Amino acid sequence: GLSASECKSCPTGFYCPGGAAPKACPKNSYSPAGATTLEDCACVPGFVGTNPESCVACPAGSYCEGGASVKSCPAKTRSLEGSSRCACKGGYKGPGMYDCSKCPFD
Repeated sequence: GLSASECKSCPTGFYCPGGAAPKACPKNSYSPAGATTLEDCACVPGFVGTNPESCVACPAGSYCEGGASVKSCPAKTRSLEGSSRCACKGGYKGPGMYDCSKCPFD
């Protein structure tokens, strides 16, 4: 067997079934270090899917922080397809997607 000094955690973005050689998570998905099954992989931010083999780009007008949930952009914001966050719409500005104010026009 391996000595304790030879044991290594499975790297981020891979899963190691039964401690075997690392297998890459499917396209547009990732895993934390130490993952052991395909189910440990999840969609990356900007993508959404209920399993790591079906991650698709987040729809426009919404944002996806990774995994299986899609959230609608808040009022006064917008996003393009594949977004992990929303930005203030034209004519608005602010430090974050929940803090957009109408621009002052002199």
